[in-house]
Amino acid sequence: MEKLFYCLTFDSTHYAIKIEKRMKDAALNGVMIPTPREVSASCGLSLKFLEVDKEKMLKLLGEEDRDRVSLYLIDRRTADYTAEKKEW
Repeated sequence: MEKLFYCLTFDSTHYAIKIEKRMKDAALNGVMIPTPREVSASCGLSLKFLEVDKEKMLKLLGEEDRDRVSLYLIDRRTADYTAEKKEW
């Protein structure tokens, strides 16, 4: 299991599913997961992906998406799990 990864959080479950479909259509690597407990979000679903896919994933999102999606870096390498909100 990855200890350091990115996740996108969404303002609704419907929007999470929409972005997941777009990701799959673009053949990008990522997986839908329950929103990590380190993150407070409106939706219980998040899209998890690794650093190697970050630039491609962010290119997938348009300007209109960025008001509805947040990006976090999740670090679980130590006992103190952290979630750092990242800027676009």
